[in-house]
Amino acid sequence: MSELVERLKKDFRDEDYRYAYDEEFSNSRMATQIKVLREQQELKQAELAELADMKQSRISELENVNYNSWSISTLRRLARALGVRLSFAFESWGELLPEVDSFGRKALERPRFEKDPAFQEESQTANVLSKRVAQSASQQTALQIVSGTTSGVIQTSFAFDRPRLADVSGPQTRIHKILEEADVWQKIRLVQ
Repeated sequence: MSELVERLKKDFRDEDYRYAYDEEFSNSRMATQIKVLREQQELKQAELAELADMKQSRISELENVNYNSWSISTLRRLARALGVRLSFAFESWGELLPEVDSFGRKALERPRFEKDPAFQEESQTANVLSKRVAQSASQQTALQIVSGTTSGVIQTSFAFDRPRLADVSGPQTRIHKILEEADVWQKIRLVQ
């Protein structure tokens, strides 16, 4: 562990210091992350302000590390404008130490939903399969992808303009593929 973390372990024994440090660190972290996310997406303050339905001066104020009047509704507007989710939770003091130790641009960057790797596999699978579909005037075919988790099911269907299966798995007209990763499943089939 770093020298800073070792010092904080000792200093945090003082309750007033611990809470004051966390408040200042949290304010600085939030302001810095807003700026990092904006820059990561190559947005100017005015552009983010427009997306969040705010004024540019408000974005400037929120990016100031000394700002301390956060509202959940404002943060939710920014999260939506930046394409990320807002998370807030109660945590143990031990969880703050590695956060302080790793504080920096890389630790604060987050991908927009559209670039989130967790949601890329489904679209990549669809792209791979759709490339294998060729146009044919004789058949109407749809590629159906059904994805789900233990908390619910999401169904997505892609219809193609009279495609036929060129070469996916021989002469079969149905394809079933199940991916099992951490309570996530996916079923892909070609319907003619």
